[in-house]
Amino acid sequence: MDADEKLQQAEIAKEKGTKYFKEEKYTLATKQYKKIINYLDTESSLEGQEEEKRKSLLLAAHLNMSLCYLKVAEPIRAIQASDKALELDEKNVKGLFRRGQAKLKVNEYEDALKDFNTLLKYDADNKAAKNHIILCTKKMKEYKVKEKQLYANIFNKYSMETAKNEESESSENKTSSPAEEETADVEVENE
Repeated sequence: MDADEKLQQAEIAKEKGTKYFKEEKYTLATKQYKKIINYLDTESSLEGQEEEKRKSLLLAAHLNMSLCYLKVAEPIRAIQASDKALELDEKNVKGLFRRGQAKLKVNEYEDALKDFNTLLKYDADNKAAKNHIILCTKKMKEYKVKEKQLYANIFNKYSMETAKNEESESSENKTSSPAEEETADVEVENE
């Protein structure tokens, strides 16, 4: 298959993928988007408008795959697809937004926040990114509170165990007879 045929097949796959996506058949849509990548990812013989079309189709494939993965609750794959899209266009707001959403789902709040803030550099009026920044900040605070409680509980359990051990040691010392204490003193004196 030559380069022109690959471009045509990629266009057909994109149309099919879009159709499946609209029908909420995300797995089938993803397969079509993967076809685009297989056709065009290593194609290096294109120039000019055809090369731009190749890059545009690849970018759309990665972005759409990312969205499909978000829809089927596969955030790690969504991050990977978004990363590929951002390799093609580092300023792509859809790529940044989808990667931010996926990172939010895997509790990588700081990284998600970075993506949303970076997105705002390129699209300052993006309301969805602003809302996700608020959500991200809220989740970070909740996580820190939970983490603080967890460590406080661990510390309290440790303190209680230590206190219990010290109490049992002191009660053992109190229950020893005076004769045992004298024997212990004698042993020390002989050394």
